[in-house]
Amino acid sequence: SLPNTIALSSNQSTVYFDYAFFDLGLYSLEIKTEDFDGDRQVKVKIPKVLLQSNVFNSELNVSEAKDCRPLQGGFVAKEQRPEGTYYQAMGTSVCDHLYLSDLDHSHGYLIKIDAQNLASLPATFAIQVDSIGRSPLETYLSEGVNYQILPPTESFNQGYTLYFSTDSYGREINENLLQSAEFFFWPYTFLKQLRWQRSEPRVIKNQSLACDFTVNKKALWLYQVDLTANCEAKYLSFTQAYDRGWLAYQDGQKLEHFKLNNWANAWLLDEQDLATKIYIFYWPQLLQYFGFLLAVISFIVLFINYQKKQSKRLREKRVG
Repeated sequence: SLPNTIALSSNQSTVYFDYAFFDLGLYSLEIKTEDFDGDRQVKVKIPKVLLQSNVFNSELNVSEAKDCRPLQGGFVAKEQRPEGTYYQAMGTSVCDHLYLSDLDHSHGYLIKIDAQNLASLPATFAIQVDSIGRSPLETYLSEGVNYQILPPTESFNQGYTLYFSTDSYGREINENLLQSAEFFFWPYTFLKQLRWQRSEPRVIKNQSLACDFTVNKKALWLYQVDLTANCEAKYLSFTQAYDRGWLAYQDGQKLEHFKLNNWANAWLLDEQDLATKIYIFYWPQLLQYFGFLLAVISFIVLFINYQKKQSKRLREKRVG
């Protein structure tokens, strides 16, 4: 076997990548040959490198419950149990900020979180980065084991804050049990740049494809994209957090929607007809406008009925 390598294979040839590229010279990678038939995807076998063990078993996890909405006058509780850390909130939010100082921003990470929702809303998880002024990752935790990919955020700086929150609104009691949270090394940039080239059985880097286009923002929820015939792009990306409510139509046909880089909206383009217009809109906004329209119609109907009743009363008074 070859130490410190990644092997990508087809039935014609095998390509090896020096694993020192990942700056993990102490780790070996087992070679595995795969035959590619039809449209099978490229597979990369990566060693499981644990960078941060369960943070809930570390000194970062203090026993004190922190009320993150103290002005709400609610109730919070936190308890260390054998099966994990228990959080309870009523009318407010109980949260934790766990700072991992050794995580470099130029690397990618795989985050594994085991969570149980015992009542009401699931726990919220986010990665906070003060230097960029935003959270590159924020989501509700599903029941059981959750896997999240954190891409590189900067070429410098280090340290991420893990944010966990159990939120309650009104008098409803919310309870969550967080059993573990671990960080693993993830070669995000390297994996992102790989693809399988059918014409030549080798792995190459993605190339930037030229595409002339213009974007017309008609509203916060509606965009028009004009593509030219020489556009070589395979997909259209939209730098808004992924939401199934965003739809894209090209020549009356709905485009396939997918999540790009673990957070952004993207749609596969119809390569047969690129010289066209694409409309992107957020359809839940239409429900809001429909509600406004319904309210206006209801007001007009009530006003007309009121006027009719007033006219009827005036006529009755005159007759009387």
